[in-house]
Amino acid sequence: MAADVMYDSIYAFEGWGKKMGLARGKCMLKIIDISKMSRNDLVYFKPIIAIVSDLKNGPDSGFGKVTVKSIFSHIATCVTRDFNIDHSRIMWIEHCPALKYGLDEKIIPERFDIVDFVWKEEGAIHPRRRQLKPPMLDIVKNLA
Repeated sequence: MAADVMYDSIYAFEGWGKKMGLARGKCMLKIIDISKMSRNDLVYFKPIIAIVSDLKNGPDSGFGKVTVKSIFSHIATCVTRDFNIDHSRIMWIEHCPALKYGLDEKIIPERFDIVDFVWKEEGAIHPRRRQLKPPMLDIVKNLA
């Protein structure tokens, strides 16, 4: 059985400060429930994967060009609230696509980082990133 895609689109998140809406923006968000994948020998402690990445420049790139890296705690807080998902069941992944830069087109390779948070009553704080490694990296790449 395949994974269940719960959401796969642009996600607009609110900012702080009510009317000012500071740090509001948009990102790409894909939420996948992998608990139904056909692997009887594997139990997932965090069966929901949320893959978050910056939007490419364009009309939907968001207000103020807030980056996922700079506001990931707020995005995680909004996503768990908006989709009514228990934060302890989600594995958060920051996806940074490959990037070419410079005249000689140097390449920064694609990267998937797992991001852990400290959760308080008001939401996620203190993001800690570490590079995702196989075999979970292979699963996430196939789902992304």
